[in-house]
Amino acid sequence: MGENMQNTIQAELLNGNKMVALKRSIDYALSLPYHIEMVPIVSQMANVLSNVDPISPDELITEFLQRAKGHLESILIKDNVEVLRAEQIRKQYKMGSFEFKTSSFILTTGSLTGVVGQNGNGKTTLLRMLSGDLLPDGGEINYPLLPLNNKDPYAIKEHIGFIQQRIPRWYGLLEDNLKFTLATRGFKEEEILFRVEIMLKRLGLYQFRKHTWAQISGGYRTRFELARVLLTRPKILVLDEPLANLDVKAQQTFLQDLKHMAKTDLNPIAVILSSQLLHEVEQVSDELIFIKEGQCHFQSMTENSNVDSIIIEFISDTPYAEIIQLAKGMQADIKTENNLYTLTASTQNTSKTILQTLVSNDIELQYFRDITNSTKRLF
Repeated sequence: MGENMQNTIQAELLNGNKMVALKRSIDYALSLPYHIEMVPIVSQMANVLSNVDPISPDELITEFLQRAKGHLESILIKDNVEVLRAEQIRKQYKMGSFEFKTSSFILTTGSLTGVVGQNGNGKTTLLRMLSGDLLPDGGEINYPLLPLNNKDPYAIKEHIGFIQQRIPRWYGLLEDNLKFTLATRGFKEEEILFRVEIMLKRLGLYQFRKHTWAQISGGYRTRFELARVLLTRPKILVLDEPLANLDVKAQQTFLQDLKHMAKTDLNPIAVILSSQLLHEVEQVSDELIFIKEGQCHFQSMTENSNVDSIIIEFISDTPYAEIIQLAKGMQADIKTENNLYTLTASTQNTSKTILQTLVSNDIELQYFRDITNSTKRLF
C-alpha cells in the first residue's frame, strides 16, 4: 500500500475520525484491481459506513490495510504528474462579442483546481473545452498522460469525467444505470455488482438504489452523476457548479471527498471544478483560476504569495463617518458597498491587530475576513 494513503488512514483513526478513515479505506479499495478475496472485508466496511452494520470500524480497517498490501498489481501513478496542458486557448461565440482567452496552464494528478468568477464570465466555456465537449477556436489542449490520440475528442472523453451543472435525465432505476455504465466497459457481472454496491454506500446513495430520476432530489442526482463518473476511473474529473444543489453540510462533505479521491495512491486524478462559493472552494483547492470578462488569473493556494498590503473585508452597522475616521487614523484605504467594507492597510498591520483596533473603538462587527490571499479581492 502507498505510504501516503496508509498514513492518512491511520492518522484519521488516531484522531478519532473513524468514519473518515472508513471512507478513505473504501476509496483505496475501489482503486485496487478486483480480487474476490477482498470482497468480504470491503463489503463490511461499506455496510458500517451506510449504517447497515453497527460494527466498530477499527479492526475492519486494520485488517483491510494488511490485506491490501498483497494486491498492488496496478502501476503506482505519482502525484503531480502532468495530465493536461492548455496552451493559449481561446473561444469566441458568433452570437455576441464575448471572447474567452487564457495563458498556458497545466493540471496534474493529485491536484484540485477551483474555477471561480461571476456568472457569464467563461467558467463553463473553459470546463467544456478542457473536457473535450467544446473545441477551442485557437491554442491547444494536450493530454500527455492519456493513452490516446490527442486530436480525437471521442477518445479523450473516455478518460475524462465531466459532470455538467444540469445533470442529464436518466431513465429506469438508479442502480441499474450504474451497472449499465460498467457493463458497457466490459466488466464482468460479479465485479459490477461489487463495485456498484460499494460506490452506492460510499456516496450515501444505497437507500435510493431502487429510485428513479423523479424520486430523488437535485443533490442526490449530483451524487449519482459523481458515482457514475468515478466508476469509470477517469484521469481527469471536471465538475461545473457541483455545489449548487447541495446544502451547507453536504457541500463540505462533497469537497473533502473530492480532495481525498484526487489523491488516492493507485489512481490519483486531476480534479477541476467551478463554483460561486469562493470561500469553500479556496479551502480545498491547490490552485485557483479566477475568470473575469473572459480573462484568466491564476493563484496557487499552497504557496505564500508576496503581498504589499493586507486586505480586510467586514460588515458593520456602525455609522459610516466613524469607520472612515478610524481608517484615516490607521492610514488605510477603505471602500464600502452598503454595510460591507473593504479595508486596505500596509503589511505593518496584521488581521489580528486590525480586528483589535476595530473592536477597541467600539466598531460593531457582523462579519470579518482577511482576503489578502483570496481571489475575492479580484472581484
